[in-house]
Amino acid sequence: MKSLITTLAVLAFATPYLASAAQTSTSTTHQKYKNPAIGEKVQIKGEERFHSLDTNHDGWLTLDEFKAGRLGKKDPTKAEEVFNRMDAKHNGKVTLDEFNARMNASRNPEAIAEKAKMKAGDRFRSLDTNQDAVLTKEEYKAGFGKRDPAGAEQVFDRKDTNHDGKLSHDEFITRMSNKAAK
Repeated sequence: MKSLITTLAVLAFATPYLASAAQTSTSTTHQKYKNPAIGEKVQIKGEERFHSLDTNHDGWLTLDEFKAGRLGKKDPTKAEEVFNRMDAKHNGKVTLDEFNARMNASRNPEAIAEKAKMKAGDRFRSLDTNQDAVLTKEEYKAGFGKRDPAGAEQVFDRKDTNHDGKLSHDEFITRMSNKAAK
């Protein structure tokens, strides 16, 4: 009888805490979006996608299950990289929470801007043919002005904020990543 009373007391004490924790965990998805309905839609879509990949219905994804999906069919190496980033516990299994965390992170505006910045950096290095860490108008036009050299020259002049006739890495990256993030 004494243990029953103790159990009931623990449950009475813990219930409000557990309800609060459950509410917090469900609302974190919504906090990333101005419109809570969008967060809910993303979460539902993520859950549907997770369950479609979980072919043996054991509640987690293995690398083989993930690679059998759309990304794995398109690029198995990239699929393995994404899977390893999702696998927060590094146990070879991705839970629904780990999957949703990755899905939400990939829709996070800061993450999108960072990815755009990385792509812009790669593009800068590919255009900088003499590897001097600046783009001349000629290098820029060679990369962007094949169809419209005059238009490429005008864009270059707009991007050249200090008007020195060169685009620094920072000028190029700031302009390119801002454009990609919009």
